[in-house]
Amino acid sequence: MGTVSKPIKEAVRRLRAKGEKVGFLRIRWFRPFPTDDIIRYLSGVKVVAVVDRDYSFGSPFDGGAVFTEIRSALYEADHRPLMMNFIGGLGGREITYNDAINMFNMALEAARKGKVEQRVIWYGVRE
Repeated sequence: MGTVSKPIKEAVRRLRAKGEKVGFLRIRWFRPFPTDDIIRYLSGVKVVAVVDRDYSFGSPFDGGAVFTEIRSALYEADHRPLMMNFIGGLGGREITYNDAINMFNMALEAARKGKVEQRVIWYGVRE
């Protein structure tokens, strides 16, 4: 959603040109949540990596709001993909093309391994 879409879209274009099987689904509204569309487009993939620019305190899997909703929507799917959540762009920081490439590489690695090492990754946050 929002400004993170452009660098991710460019990363998809370049990774596909290199032969990687990657894609991008942009959610245009949060309510009513597009559950049927989420199931239709994401239930057949190996890994879903969600980029959130927020953190939902007290959420069931310690992720962002969109991650939590997508994970819930995919519960009804016949095939549930592995899921990762990147929480980034906090405090006005931008998520760049290079950030998007790094996130895709982590998701591709999870797809190759068949498991997610770390479900929620705080990306680009100062320590």
